Amino acid sequence: MDSKEEKKEIINSNSKINNFENTNQDSNSNEEIRWTIEEEYFFFEVHFLIGNKWTFLSRFFPNKSAKQIKNHFYSSIVKTLRKILKKKIDSEIKDMIVTYYSLIYLKQLFTNPQYLYMIKNNINDESFGKKNVTLKKLIISNNIDLKMIEDYLDKYEISVKNIISKQLKLNIDLSLIKIDVIFNCYIKMNLVLKSCNILNYEGLSLNDRTILENFIESILQNKKEKEI
Repeated sequence: MDSKEEKKEIINSNSKINNFENTNQDSNSNEEIRWTIEEEYFFFEVHFLIGNKWTFLSRFFPNKSAKQIKNHFYSSIVKTLRKILKKKIDSEIKDMIVTYYSLIYLKQLFTNPQYLYMIKNNINDESFGKKNVTLKKLIISNNIDLKMIEDYLDKYEISVKNIISKQLKLNIDLSLIKIDVIFNCYIKMNLVLKSCNILNYEGLSLNDRTILENFIESILQNKKEKEI
């Protein structure tokens, strides 16, 4: 075998290895990645501050890649749109957090003239992002507009507050308190339960439950007074 043939063989073998590694990376990134309720809430809170900077966002989630975070974000938005079309509201708190922030994102999308123009005209602009192709198709094919998003958001907030109010079992009016504050309190309650190795709220003793309720109620009350 001469040197030219040897070089060709080496190049071919290297390209096969690279292709294998790339396909493995892609398959790993497409695997179902678990998100805890705390991670979901924290993710959307941070995303609101810094936007679609996926590599930067991945610093806050060591066990998730930038690609996995980006895919999760856009798949959440698409799933929420499908829920709107089916008029389906989930009762799981984790799904509520994702749906709520997805609705907020969609509302921002429709109030941005640049994005709205691209949606309505179905322009394949790089600034809009390749992952938004499904999103655009859903919006265009179902004639979704800002009013539909806002109406659903209003109804959704009422429903979420009712469900969380029942779970927290607090004698306090949640209607005047922002929903993200309520989510924040729910997350804190969840973290307290986990730190005590208690799986659910009902597992608390009467004394511990009273302490936890007073803690959450004080946070809600302080926030309510500031907003009023």
